[in-house]
Amino acid sequence: MFDGVGLKGRGPGDDDLSNATRKAPRHMIDFLGAEKGLSRDEAYMLISVAGDVEITELVDHNKGVHVKLAKALFTRETASGPPAAP
Repeated sequence: MFDGVGLKGRGPGDDDLSNATRKAPRHMIDFLGAEKGLSRDEAYMLISVAGDVEITELVDHNKGVHVKLAKALFTRETASGPPAAP
């Protein structure tokens, strides 16, 4: 099960999948800057290596695209457990 943040690139006039696909990463970049304090460059790099882009809607002339990032990327714990005490 996915546990993370997903932002959709869809809005009025998004009958073009390419437009929706460009909007979704931009929305995630804005979110990461506002909520996590990342610069635009840092957010872009994070999305490029850890983001998951999904086509989520292709109905009634609406095209939806989500960019998702796992919440675990923003915790100090790793797959091997919590960080060691200093």
